[in-house]
Amino acid sequence: PIYNEDGTFKADYPSNHNFGYNIVQGVFQEFRRGTSVQTVSNFQLNYQIAPWLSWTSYFGVDFADNRDENNRPSTIPVFSAFGGQSTFSDNRTNNYNTNHNFNFNKKFNDVHTVTGILGFEYKGLQSESTSATGRGFPNPTLIYLQNAAVPFSVGGFFTEFKRMGVFGQAKYDYDDRYTADVTIRRDGHSRFGQENKWGTFGAVSLGWRISSEGFMEGLTWLDNLRLRASYGITGNSEISNFASRTLVGTSGQYLGAGGLAITQLGNDLLTWEEAETYNFGLDATVFNGRIIATVDFWRKNSSSLLFNTPLPIDSGFGSITRNTGLVRNQGVDIDLQTVNVVAGKFQWSTAFNITFLENELRELYNGLDRIGNNLIVGKPISFWYTHQYLGVNPANGRALYADANNNPTYIVGDATLRYIGSGLPSSYGGLSNTFSYGPLSLDVFFQGQFGNLAGNQDMFNLEDWGSTNGNMRINQLNYWKAPGDITTVGKPFEGGQEPGTSNIDTFSTRLLSDGGYIRLKQVTLNYIMPAATASKIGMKGMTVFVQGINLHTFTRYNGQDPEAVGIASNASIGRFPNAKQYSAGVNLTF
Repeated sequence: PIYNEDGTFKADYPSNHNFGYNIVQGVFQEFRRGTSVQTVSNFQLNYQIAPWLSWTSYFGVDFADNRDENNRPSTIPVFSAFGGQSTFSDNRTNNYNTNHNFNFNKKFNDVHTVTGILGFEYKGLQSESTSATGRGFPNPTLIYLQNAAVPFSVGGFFTEFKRMGVFGQAKYDYDDRYTADVTIRRDGHSRFGQENKWGTFGAVSLGWRISSEGFMEGLTWLDNLRLRASYGITGNSEISNFASRTLVGTSGQYLGAGGLAITQLGNDLLTWEEAETYNFGLDATVFNGRIIATVDFWRKNSSSLLFNTPLPIDSGFGSITRNTGLVRNQGVDIDLQTVNVVAGKFQWSTAFNITFLENELRELYNGLDRIGNNLIVGKPISFWYTHQYLGVNPANGRALYADANNNPTYIVGDATLRYIGSGLPSSYGGLSNTFSYGPLSLDVFFQGQFGNLAGNQDMFNLEDWGSTNGNMRINQLNYWKAPGDITTVGKPFEGGQEPGTSNIDTFSTRLLSDGGYIRLKQVTLNYIMPAATASKIGMKGMTVFVQGINLHTFTRYNGQDPEAVGIASNASIGRFPNAKQYSAGVNLTF
């Protein structure tokens, strides 16, 4: 209940209630305010040194300061014991970058075109936060820290990184038939070890427009046919800002004074993760642009992977970030655009793309074949390794799991953890159709992915067979009641565990399902007023539209939204689903 009979807020909430107090009272009586100040600014200078040579300088900054205030007054019973509480925090981010480039573009003898870039860039990001909490306010209307009797806590941090690089690129085109592109760059990053901050990366690509050759002149239906090949190495630096450093932090008090302790073991050998990519592609256009197709076959070998790997317990640390392992991604990308029907004012066109993907961990450091249950050579980089759930025993309503010999057991400890399936989709893509008739057009877009298992951790809370005092999904009413009952909801038991069995909230394939889906992502109906009609009413143009987003999803996923499943965790827990959206509007141009 929210209110007492006299209209006051109900206060005697049980201690094991999810929030511990009347959340509606909190909505009305807590004070929360967020204040943001931000500027995104840039400056660019262009200078034409010669007709074929120019200079460009760019400076940019994205500065933001965000202040958050939260006052929880003593009128809310759970906060009255310490006289209310106020927290103030300030978070400041300064993201800046600059680059300076020479740009070259020249054509020789009408068939040789050479373009190039020689440049330098520098980027940095600083982030700082300060917070303080006070308690014991003499009056609920006094909410600022200077009114607090007790300075309860303070906090704050500062972090930054810097990256610098020089690069060059040269492109050559011969008579729109043969192309070559060479890129090389050298980058340094503050995140890596003292002797390993710098990495050199490069790429080369070749192209041949077969349709420009003389022997193709008789193929009038072929508009364009181009063959491409490329090879390159890129670098990845996505780790924490101080992953290579040994860190020292405070650890409470020691002999009455502030104590210090090593909180992270450094690795001065840490350096860039490298990705070696091969690509072969074919572009084709036929029948005066009615069909445009692109196919790419690619392989990407990521080596010196940046992983947080475990350490022996006697080292004093649980893990260390290091370069280890090799992951292979390979696949096929297909893109197809067609004009299906052109009949008078009516036209129907289609755009379709799909990617088929294979992912595999090929190597680990020191010849290891696995690191715990998270990284296993021969398996995808993201996968499910858990207990095999077998359902509910109709004889007694208990949960069954598979043991090492695939025999049923009630005890998860007797069951065998096993590889269940990949958390990465094996294919994904989209399909768009556009129908137009005169000034009217209708766009219908579907997207989807297939081949991955997704976790539904909301079932921990919503489908735990009545083992906790939280609210449940209505399907939990169909629980096992008597021998012979066939159901997916077993016998309820307080705490979720009968003697001699495993807790129902133990993670298993019960919480997994097919994460594939096809979603009607967007439908848009447009009316574009003819220019002659618009000019008669004093306008240059008018467009009227009606649009719907996330209208319907076809899926076997048993959670709320397969698209909202987290990529890192492959599971949803408390994730807000993508909302259905409807909008209409008019765009006027004068």
